[in-house]
Amino acid sequence: MTMRRRGLLAVTALVVGARRAAAADPPRLVGSQPVAGGTVPRAPTQVFVRFDRPVDHIRSRLVVLRGGQPVQVLHPRLEATPNLLFAMLPALEPGAYELRWEVIAIEGSETVQGTLAFTVQP
Repeated sequence: MTMRRRGLLAVTALVVGARRAAAADPPRLVGSQPVAGGTVPRAPTQVFVRFDRPVDHIRSRLVVLRGGQPVQVLHPRLEATPNLLFAMLPALEPGAYELRWEVIAIEGSETVQGTLAFTVQP
């Protein structure tokens, strides 16, 4: 086997290994609306959470909580981009809320969850 061919095989193995390692990592949150810890001047009509890789929209969950109690279970829109969970919100009264999310990567099986706090101004 030539040196060039060995080099190509080594590079291919590295790329395949990196892809498998990335697929094994759970999705990480990279953005949201409302922003985590933020205050909005009026009740938002929609929410989204964006991840660093595609997530399974069907097996994902979004729940709005107030005082630790569920206010609304949201249904992510299936036509959103692969790494974005997007849902419409019911009318929210002024106050402190949490958006709890739970996702699974398209190429994985590990469930990842988190909570984003936000406040709706009076």
